[in-house]
Amino acid sequence: MLAVLDPEQEMLKKTARSLAASVGVKNPQDLESVDEEKAWRALTDTGFLGLRLRQDGQPLASGVEAMIVAQELGGALAATPFLWSGLLAVELLELAGLSDIAESVAGGQERPGLLLGTDLLGLAGPDDVHAVLVGGVQPDYALAMRRDGSGGRLVRVEVGDAFAPRAAADFTAHVAGRVAGSSVATEDIGQPIAAADLDRWLALALTAVSADCAGSIRSALDGVVDYTKHRIAYEVPIGSFQALQHLCADAFAACEGAVTTNSYAAWSVDGLDPREALLAARTAKAWVASVAREVAETVMQIYGGIGQTWEHIAHIYARRALFDTALFGGENYQLDQIYAMRSGGN
Repeated sequence: MLAVLDPEQEMLKKTARSLAASVGVKNPQDLESVDEEKAWRALTDTGFLGLRLRQDGQPLASGVEAMIVAQELGGALAATPFLWSGLLAVELLELAGLSDIAESVAGGQERPGLLLGTDLLGLAGPDDVHAVLVGGVQPDYALAMRRDGSGGRLVRVEVGDAFAPRAAADFTAHVAGRVAGSSVATEDIGQPIAAADLDRWLALALTAVSADCAGSIRSALDGVVDYTKHRIAYEVPIGSFQALQHLCADAFAACEGAVTTNSYAAWSVDGLDPREALLAARTAKAWVASVAREVAETVMQIYGGIGQTWEHIAHIYARRALFDTALFGGENYQLDQIYAMRSGGN
C-alpha cells in the first residue's frame, strides 16, 4: 500500500518526532537517567494519550495516526509506556463504555498497565498467577480480561505489592510479575466487550507494536548508514564498499516493507470489518517480526567491533526489536493464526 500522509498527519509526525527526540534514549548511559515522569507529561500535554478517545462514538484519531506516533517513539527508543498505559488502555476502556476513566488516563490522572499472559500473546485473565504486567515503573492498577463465549469483560486488578519488577530484554520497557503467594483485589468494570471489538483492539495492538518495532529498526539503520559515511578505512569511507552497500540496501528494503504493511494494517483498524482488520494486522506483525532481528543484527555487523560493545546503542535497538517481536506473537505464530482464520478455524 502506498501510504501518503495528509498535511495534518505530516504535522502529527513532526510533533511526535520532536517529542520522541526529547525523551528518547541516545546511548546506554541515558537509561540510568530516564525521566519517565517528564515523558508522561509530554505525552499528556500533546494529547497523544487520548488519541483513541471517542467523540460521537468515533475515535479522535485513526489507526494511522496511532501508528505514526508509535513509530516515532520506537525510533527514538522512548522509554515511556505509551502503548500500554495510554493507547491500548484507553481503547479498552472506551470499548467497555468507561469514557470517564479513559479521559482520566488521557489526562494523566490515572496510569494503568496491562496484564499479558506469560507467553505475551494476549491479555491475561485476572486470576493468572503467571501474568506479566507491562506498563510504567509503578502503574496505579492493571487491566485484565475475563473471557467468555461471546467476548470478554474488562477487569481492574489492584497492583499494590503483589507485583515485583522483572528484567526485560528491552531495557526501555518495564515489566513485572506476580509475587509468589500474593493475592490481588479484582473488580469487573464496564460493559461486556463483544468478540468483534476485541478483535479490533487486537488489530490495533498488533499494528502499534509493529510500528514501534519498525521505527526502532529504521532508526538503527539510519544511524549506521550515517556511520558508513564518516568511518574511514583504507583511506575511504566504508560506505563505498559494495558489500556494505548491499547489506544496507537489503535492510532498507526490509524496513520499507515493514512501513508498507503497517500502513495498510493501520488503515484497516478503522476502515475494514474487525476480522479483515485483524488479518491485515497479523500480516504486518508477521512481516515485521520476520525482518526485525535480521536488520538489527545487520546494523551491529556494519558497526563492526563497536557495535558489539555494551556501551554502544546498537544492542539497545536490537533488544527493543526483539521484545516487540515477542509481544502478541512472532512470525510463525502470526502465520499459524492467519492460516487458521482463512481456513475457517477461528
